[in-house]
Order: sequence, then structure tokens, then C-alpha cells
Amino acid sequence: MYLTVHAAAGLAIARLSPHPVLTFVLALASHLVLDAIPHGDEHLAPAHFAWAHKVRRLVGAAVVDALVLTGFLAIYLWVTPIDSGINLAAGVSGALLPDAVEGVYLITRARGLESFDRFHVYIQSFAGSKIDWAHGMFVQVMTFTALWLTLL
Repeated sequence: MYLTVHAAAGLAIARLSPHPVLTFVLALASHLVLDAIPHGDEHLAPAHFAWAHKVRRLVGAAVVDALVLTGFLAIYLWVTPIDSGINLAAGVSGALLPDAVEGVYLITRARGLESFDRFHVYIQSFAGSKIDWAHGMFVQVMTFTALWLTLL
């Protein structure tokens, strides 16, 4: 899933969870659950691409996604009274952490993160079926919409 969808899940969890540590753990778990749903963004960096080409494509997608996420967070913070900024930050941080670690691994190829990369790839292929980008975007937009509605 894109960062925006994961962050929306983290915010939804932050609204429901009373404690920042619990929020962080639940948001982290939500990332793994959402990644197990076929979501079509695995086509961004196919296995046959050279490493540098994969990194360029993934960084480009991450930049666009981060801009959308920034807009989403700005709107959310503008229209929603915030009970606990720490809880909100814990939810967003927990929900985004696996992709941040994966990004560090993809760019640096740090040996200590190889096991995490294998685990992350396993989670994303858990359902066993891949879908094309258009259907994946539909899944992600519907997931985001459902999460957004829980935030209103």
C-alpha cells in the first residue's frame, strides 16, 4: 500500500487507542495487515529491472506519495480537533516505519536489513495473487476512503 493509506490507518488507530505505545504497536501491525492485501504497487520495481532503475522508480513514487500524504495530513489536522499529538505521531510513525526501513534497505543494501526485506516481501506476497496497477489503485482508494470515513 502507499504511504498515504498506511498513514490513514495509523491515524484511525490513534483515534481509537488510548495509549501511544499501544497505538504504535497496533499501527505497526496494521501496516503488515494492509501489505498482505494485493494492492498493485509491486509492479513499480519488477525483478528484471536493474537496481538503479528500481531505486529511481521507487523514490519517484515515494516522493509523489509523500506529497499526497502531506496534503492529507494538512487537511486532517486542519479539520479535526487533536486530542493527543503524541498519540497521533505514534500512529503515523508505527504505520510508516516498515516502509521507511524497507526504503533504507533498498537504497543502501544494508546487510543487517536483509532479513527484514525478505519478511516484508513475504508479507506483500502472502495472499499469493498479484493484481495490476489499475485494480490495485482501486483497492487502495477504497481502503483509504474507508479509513478516511472512520476519521471524520
